[in-house]
Amino acid sequence: MATQSEDIIKNIRRIESRGKNMTLAEQTALGHYRTALAELNAAKRRHADLQHQKTVAKGHAFLNRSPESIDIRSAKPTEVRDASLKALEIRSADRLESFQIDALDRQIRAGDTELAIRTIVTTAPAYRSAIERSLREEHPHYTPEEASAVRRYHDEVRSASEGGSFGLALPVDIDPSIVPSSQELATLPSLVSVKQTSTNVYKPVISDGSGWGFQAENAVVGDNTPTLVQPSLAVQTARAFIPVSDELFADYGGAGFLDEYTPMIARGFADLLTDVVAVGTGTGQPRGIFTALQASTTSPAHVTVTTAGSISAADVRRVWNAVPERFKGSSTFVLHTDVLSQIRNDSGAAAQVDLVVDRAGTSLFGRPCVTSSYCPDFTGTTGAENFLAVGDLSGYHLAVRQGVTVEMVPVMFDAATMRPIGSRGFLALARVAGDLVVPNSMRLLANS
Repeated sequence: MATQSEDIIKNIRRIESRGKNMTLAEQTALGHYRTALAELNAAKRRHADLQHQKTVAKGHAFLNRSPESIDIRSAKPTEVRDASLKALEIRSADRLESFQIDALDRQIRAGDTELAIRTIVTTAPAYRSAIERSLREEHPHYTPEEASAVRRYHDEVRSASEGGSFGLALPVDIDPSIVPSSQELATLPSLVSVKQTSTNVYKPVISDGSGWGFQAENAVVGDNTPTLVQPSLAVQTARAFIPVSDELFADYGGAGFLDEYTPMIARGFADLLTDVVAVGTGTGQPRGIFTALQASTTSPAHVTVTTAGSISAADVRRVWNAVPERFKGSSTFVLHTDVLSQIRNDSGAAAQVDLVVDRAGTSLFGRPCVTSSYCPDFTGTTGAENFLAVGDLSGYHLAVRQGVTVEMVPVMFDAATMRPIGSRGFLALARVAGDLVVPNSMRLLANS
């Protein structure tokens, strides 16, 4: 069709070029050519309109089908993304706060295909009812739809990232390892860099940034190659076990039990993360901020108080001054409530450290203060004791392997007699790694 149009246009231009010398036959031919060109252009428009209608119809067909109907293995990444976002919209809007929906939406749109697939599979109504049944029945009798949903989970989710785990994963919209907790439950973990991983070792690449320098005209560029560091953080296993008597299970173990069970898991998981982010030992569990700063030898991490066992305004000023300039604008003070009370009790402290307490919260030197009972308490000892940490909390990485799995332990036995005790239990398993991967981003105020 394109070649035919080009030929007609050439003939039209050839005849038009004759101007006043155009013969009667050429004028007649010119009219025929113009009519033919108009018909061809009309045919092109009809073809384009038809193709557009087909595209729109195909898009409507995709949008109107249920998210779980998509063939994940053959679908394009954009189709998987759109299906997962639709699943969030129609299945999780009434379960999550707006900031939680936004966090999942951003992560999926950023290209987290594993999360997108997990969202499609685990939020399906059949999968949700299957996991509830698995927590109620020792040998669950799945409906055909539930059995299909469980098979899909094993084929498309667990085989890819959780091949060695048992049980079934919690649906994404109630999974505390994926959905960010409200800040009332876990303020400190919400401020660090939370990463998702699908391996048993988390390896971030860390650098202080590319080195810049001035050179003379036509001089060799200086060697300002940045130093790249790749710490290796082992993903540790955290477990929660909730025993339930047969009587309690009979009263509350019906439909909806999953919604009763998961809030306990979520609150406990939020407390666990807050504890390890603050003071985790690093042995069999993530290493916390205070533990990492205390052990740091790669940067001037420690600022020692003037008088052991007490905190003065001058000490707080010195630890703030020790934070590198590049981290000051995004710094946060992290401390126990008792430590903050000591700072408040200093004579004239409010003026000396710019201490502000209002409806927006507490701040020092214009930077927010996060208080947590998991941070080191103030005891007044003159021995080794940590008081507060300050700096850019994004230098701490908390890597969570997607998917808390749960399963029922159908019968519990007495340890001495090995007789059943009329209880069952529910076991949850999560995988977490964490450490201060940029030690220079924070400073520690301590006795020594």
